[in-house]
Amino acid sequence: MQKLFFSWAFCLSFIAFGQQNLLFEQTFIHAEDVGAYDEYLKSDFIKIAQARLDAGAIVGWDVWKAVPNQNLDFTHMVTTITDITDDKDYELNYNEMLGMSEERAEMFNDNVAKIRTIKRRQLWNILANIDGNGSAKIGKAPQFMVLNLMKVRELKNYSKYEQLEIANTSKIEEGDARVAWTLHRRLDNLGTDVYYTHTTIDWFDNWKDFIKSNMGPSVGPKEWPKAWSEMDKIRDLRNRVMLWKYLEVKK
Repeated sequence: MQKLFFSWAFCLSFIAFGQQNLLFEQTFIHAEDVGAYDEYLKSDFIKIAQARLDAGAIVGWDVWKAVPNQNLDFTHMVTTITDITDDKDYELNYNEMLGMSEERAEMFNDNVAKIRTIKRRQLWNILANIDGNGSAKIGKAPQFMVLNLMKVRELKNYSKYEQLEIANTSKIEEGDARVAWTLHRRLDNLGTDVYYTHTTIDWFDNWKDFIKSNMGPSVGPKEWPKAWSEMDKIRDLRNRVMLWKYLEVKK
């Protein structure tokens, strides 16, 4: 598993965990023909997502594309958000959603399979979320995200690491190029050889703001926060991935 992931790298009032019932399923996809797959996303998959949202099966769905010139094994990340407190069963007919016959739907699935490969699916829940106004509510996602993949080395340190992350980013400081920040814990990390256990997301409104955050006489603060030093003892930053929002369906 570690070799598979090596090529790649989103609430307390703040810790009130008010939206812990939300489950995030991330599907990482490599499109052999990016343009063709984008057309399927815009013409068909977004219709399915909207129908699922209208039926109450999901609470959100979005598609992120990897910024070029990164050494990644995926081109798109599709996020499906569900509310795990809602235990209703929805028997949705995707063919009807697209207005397709069984034969046409089979042809559609075959055509999509030829131009893209699903690399992996992972489950995350949200532990903390904060924006520039101090709000922990999850709303419309900003246009860019920097996805930081973190590996906490021992299970016993999960709680300590999470508390340090939250304490270190209890608000977005004035002048910070980021517009929001999020902490997730991975839920499907079974076994011992796990590439990452948590993610943090730095949110930006545009590409230039991200670039500006890395410019200046030095990278990072003049004084290294104590929380960062403590985190360095128990976790590794495995990778950073830059993504931009391509499509979004959300209440």
